[in-house]
Amino acid sequence: FGIRPEDIGSETAEQNPDFPRIKAKIEVIEPMGAETHIYLNTGKHNFIARIDPLRKVTYGEVIELSVFMPKAHLFRNDTEEAIF
Repeated sequence: FGIRPEDIGSETAEQNPDFPRIKAKIEVIEPMGAETHIYLNTGKHNFIARIDPLRKVTYGEVIELSVFMPKAHLFRNDTEEAIF
């Protein structure tokens, strides 16, 4: 499963109640000016989300983010070849 950071927690994803949500702890906050990258951990997996810089988050906070599924990709585990 692969998804780009801009498709996790995006405004479009957050407005759709049918998209799955991921609960994770913020481990790093990286302000980038026009956007903020947050590095998260679910307890089993690490991932990065790109969020609006006006969204207030804090280190160590556990948040829920929606995943914009139309942009998700599936890969073969053994070859990493794209399936979808």
